[in-house]
Amino acid sequence: MRRNNRHHRRSRTFRSTNEYSLYRNRIYLLNALCAAQQNPAVRKELLDWFRIYEEELESLDAFLTQEYNKAIKGQTTEDPTLRKAAETQFTNSLVKTLEEKTREAPPPSPFQTATHLIIQRFSLTPMAGSLLQLACCYSYINNSIAERLWSHLQNAVIGHLETSAILLGYSRDEAEDAFRELADVGIADLEALNDAHTDPNNYINNYFYRIWNPPVRDMDELMARLVGQPCEATLDLSDFAHLDNRDNLVRLLSAAIQERREEKPVSGVNILLYGRASTGKTEFAKTLACTAGAYLYSIGEPGRNDTEKSDTERDCRTRRRNQLRMAQALLRSVPDAAILCDEAEDVLDSGHGTRLVNHRLLENTPVPIIYTANRLDHLDESMLRRFTYILKFTAHSPTRQTAILQRMLEKSGIKGIDTTACARRLVDQLECPPAILAKAIETTRLINGDENDIYHFCEQPERTISTHCTRPRLGPPIKPQLPWEAFSHLGQDAEDIRRTLAAVLGKNRKGVNILLYGPPGTGKTEFARTLCGEIGAQLYAIGQNEIGPDARPSADRTKTLDYALEALSDEPNAVILFDEMEDFHQREKLYLNRIVEENPVPIIWACNSISYYRMFEPFFIDRMLHAIEFHHLPTRAREHVYSSILHKASIPTDETHQLAQELAHNNKITPRQVALAAKQATLVSGNIQTIKRNIAQKEKLRHGVRPPDMRPIEQYDPTLIHTDINLEVLTEQMVARGKRRFSLCLCGPPGTGKTAFVRYIAEQMGIDILPKRASDLLNKYVGENEQNIASAFAEALQTQSFLVFDEADSLLMDRQSAQRSWEVSLVNELLSQMERHPLPFACTTNQWDIIDPAAARRFVFRAEFYFLDQPRINRAFELFFDHKAPSSALALTKLTPADFANVRDRAEILGYLNDPERIAHALAEECRQKPGGASLGF
Repeated sequence: MRRNNRHHRRSRTFRSTNEYSLYRNRIYLLNALCAAQQNPAVRKELLDWFRIYEEELESLDAFLTQEYNKAIKGQTTEDPTLRKAAETQFTNSLVKTLEEKTREAPPPSPFQTATHLIIQRFSLTPMAGSLLQLACCYSYINNSIAERLWSHLQNAVIGHLETSAILLGYSRDEAEDAFRELADVGIADLEALNDAHTDPNNYINNYFYRIWNPPVRDMDELMARLVGQPCEATLDLSDFAHLDNRDNLVRLLSAAIQERREEKPVSGVNILLYGRASTGKTEFAKTLACTAGAYLYSIGEPGRNDTEKSDTERDCRTRRRNQLRMAQALLRSVPDAAILCDEAEDVLDSGHGTRLVNHRLLENTPVPIIYTANRLDHLDESMLRRFTYILKFTAHSPTRQTAILQRMLEKSGIKGIDTTACARRLVDQLECPPAILAKAIETTRLINGDENDIYHFCEQPERTISTHCTRPRLGPPIKPQLPWEAFSHLGQDAEDIRRTLAAVLGKNRKGVNILLYGPPGTGKTEFARTLCGEIGAQLYAIGQNEIGPDARPSADRTKTLDYALEALSDEPNAVILFDEMEDFHQREKLYLNRIVEENPVPIIWACNSISYYRMFEPFFIDRMLHAIEFHHLPTRAREHVYSSILHKASIPTDETHQLAQELAHNNKITPRQVALAAKQATLVSGNIQTIKRNIAQKEKLRHGVRPPDMRPIEQYDPTLIHTDINLEVLTEQMVARGKRRFSLCLCGPPGTGKTAFVRYIAEQMGIDILPKRASDLLNKYVGENEQNIASAFAEALQTQSFLVFDEADSLLMDRQSAQRSWEVSLVNELLSQMERHPLPFACTTNQWDIIDPAAARRFVFRAEFYFLDQPRINRAFELFFDHKAPSSALALTKLTPADFANVRDRAEILGYLNDPERIAHALAEECRQKPGGASLGF
């Protein structure tokens, strides 16, 4: 890339008004004149320069102007021979004059003093020193004669080194050797050597010009300007007790420093510290150097007078590499020195620069160097082999980070701080790294602040960084909200998981994975929270999103999981919750296997459905240590959960208990709905009606229909049921038997009370009903039907519920008439489950005649439901309308209790509840709409 040097110049601060600057320019002109005596092209360009810049000759010496006017400008002859003789005489005369005037150098200016200090400190040869002075005159002296002379002479030669060699009086090879010498010590940029379009403006690295702006006055100031002051350690070695190899590093660096103190040659001592950002690599490097008795100098930090980067500046990697060379040269003679090279990727990237350059940089360093890096993917194997020691830093665990911050707060000298609470707050809410806290302590001391100021000065930069730079975070551990007893319905499975987790805490936790799966709202997350609270574990949820204008963006959840596994690996009581496990869909098989086989921290996985994993990634769920399926909570469990939630809403206890009972009878309501409704009631100082309205609207929003009644089942009237067996006696016997196994098939026309009877008997037995329709179980995928049936029986067993299959004729159709293979396998699966099921089970059907004979034989009880007879019609009329049934109603033969309920709703709306005849006519209309039309008489 061509460098447009004349348009991008460094800001200049020095003027060429001192004697030493004149002296340097006279030398450059003298050397150019000497070259002109041998090279006609150089002589031509030099004479042309005299003509263009005639007025500048006066500033160099009045004699030059006189000689030029006399020998060249006043020449009138056109004879080439005479003109050439005049030019030769002119150049010879100027050479003699300038030799005389440059015989003794004048006292150096401050600018030149600084240059001589550099030459002395870096032990530069005279040629390298001369090239350095030329570059400085070219770049930093205002109205530099050297600059214009160099630019003019470049037209007479091929390259920039040839031009510089003319002004210095050297050969091209000598100039190149001088350039390489400057590059070896980091002063020059070696990449500029082969750039055909460069000039002395780009010979010296930009950062090096801080030496002259303003000029340094002594060697101490030069050292301070180039490498700064040694780093100060803010932590003790004990703060890094989690690093197993820290003592080995102390021994290594101490030995290297001791060898240098004894003036023994030590080269190639390179230590690499790598790991995530904010894991303490830099702070450990400072502490390591302090413990080993070394002064640690950090390279690569910009100085206060550094120029801004322009298109003429080399890239960051080249600049950092040159700074490292410069620090090595400067500190070679300081026996107690070591170098810190932060962000080593910028210096040693295998993809930039030649490998040989990087290898030599590592192999030949005379000063021990500590490199830090966040990742190693930029460094190849050959480079990694050249490090003396490599140490990985893992993410800080909350306990470790709290301890580090607490010690920093204790050493801060700021009074009135509860160091334990403050450190815990900084870790839980901000995950504040030590570097940010160190700055906050500094600022708080400056303003004589307190604990709140420390938090503020940590929060402001941390949130700013996190808002604009997405990175994984742990967040504070989540606390339980429900007692362990709220999950008693999970039975022995929950107890097994509790004992398993309790056994592995603080011990060998590798490969411990627990799967919780089931529909939303069944309590998986709450169970995980309560489980960890019960055993004293700290539960960290992966990927919790913050909300609000200052919310920090969340990183990819899988990256956050990797971070959590690293950070919590030495946190003995930590457990990870990965909710919504579906995020792992379509991940690489090896990655998933590694996660569930090698995770050093127990993970609780939660998902709504495992169908995808069963079908496509069974290897993943096969590696779970324990799994438990969640179903909707039983009524009593829901009452317990809702009571706990509502109690926090400041509602009177008696009202809380009553509302919890009402809500518990609707298994479509979830604990989350109740919690949100209670939250709203608390915010607006509402009551139970506020909660009811909130839940009702949420149900309408979710289901798009009128919310179901939240009241408990009303008193069931068995006298309205017309069957072929005595249901009252059956109910009494079943209640007396308890939850023992029995099966019941209820068949008959729709609306005759089959499902209502099942609800009634379940209510009397004190168990929940688990209704399943055929549409809930049938699926278009092969094998899903059988799986859904098995899951329904398993759910009933786990929740200890009364399982009811409504419209069972679709599930138990006679296999002799089956047209598809799945119809046969469906009946087989259902029969198999019926035989093994240890709890009450019932089916309802409108078409008993198409039920498979084998299925019919497996029902312990079969009850045929009929249309209402005259006594029951009369009883229903009185119950629903508070009137005796007219004769026209008693003559109807296809009435059901559901018909009376429908007509009552219609009569109430239309206002004829007190008109028995009109009611009877409406009932007759209900009968006419049934197959076979209305029937009269018995």
